[in-house]
Amino acid sequence: MVLTVKNRKNETSTIPQTFQLREEDNAHYDPMSLEECTLTGYLPLARNIRNPENLGVEIVVKPTKYTISSIKVPRITGVVSGTEFAQVDMPETVTVLRNDKKEEDLPVTWNGSTYIPTKIGSQVVKGTLDTPLPIHIENPNKRQPNAIVTVVNPTAEILSLEQIPKGMMPFSIAEADVFTEDDPIPGFTEYRYLAEVLYEDGETRFEIISIFVEN
Repeated sequence: MVLTVKNRKNETSTIPQTFQLREEDNAHYDPMSLEECTLTGYLPLARNIRNPENLGVEIVVKPTKYTISSIKVPRITGVVSGTEFAQVDMPETVTVLRNDKKEEDLPVTWNGSTYIPTKIGSQVVKGTLDTPLPIHIENPNKRQPNAIVTVVNPTAEILSLEQIPKGMMPFSIAEADVFTEDDPIPGFTEYRYLAEVLYEDGETRFEIISIFVEN
């Protein structure tokens, strides 16, 4: 900030000046409040400057609320087949994009109930933002995070791979795979392939492998 000062000859001039926000001067301030608040600034003046009228600095703080526009989708790759969900290196936070175009990391809890340890390819793991959210963040559209976990089997060999048209369900692979018309993650397209997989024990099985591509 800049101060305007007068000397004994009543001549004015300007000088740069810093101020401090001291806790003892602003005991009324509540960082969790959404109400507008006026803070008092302390001026550490030089010895040759006097302040007979005890002029001070007042700062009006108006808290701002931001909304979550989108949530980045983390990818966890190279998970070896058979790895239990508790051993998968899931991130503790996700990056959200706010409506002011800035990013912020928020804690997340992942739900591994749909995770299949032996299913090679990519699969979606859903999560929930930890609550309460920070005081300055709102989530009116109830956006929740998703992660893409890719499971690999180093000892298996893919003998053939054929893309499955969207909406088509191969009757011979009707076990655990659920086909929907909608893509499971906003901003990503899921491509499904019918794969013939040769395993280490010599057994050959047909499986559905998913790949997620960002739009």
